[in-house]
Amino acid sequence: MRLKWADIKKEVRHWYADNIRNLVEPHLRTIGFTYIVDMDPTDWDNVKLNQKTDRQIIFIVAFICWILEYAWDLACAKSPAAQKASAPKSFIKK
Repeated sequence: MRLKWADIKKEVRHWYADNIRNLVEPHLRTIGFTYIVDMDPTDWDNVKLNQKTDRQIIFIVAFICWILEYAWDLACAKSPAAQKASAPKSFIKK
C-alpha cells in the first residue's frame, strides 16, 4: 500500500508541474505567500524536495473542497421554519 501511495503522489506532482504550476506560482510569488512558494528557487540550502509543491497541491484541493462544501450548504439549506399556527385552546386549560 505504501508503494502505491508513493506512486500516486509522484503522478499527481508530475501532472501538477506539467499543467497547473505555471498558472499558480506567479500569483503566489506576487502575493508573497512564502509558506507554499519559494521566493528564491535557487536557494538550495533551505529547500526540502517537493515540500512546497505538496503544500500547493493541498491548498488547491482544500480550496476546491471548501467551494464545494459552501455550494452544498447553499443548495441544501433548510428553509426557515414556518411559524406554527396557534393551537386552539382547550376548554380544560384556563
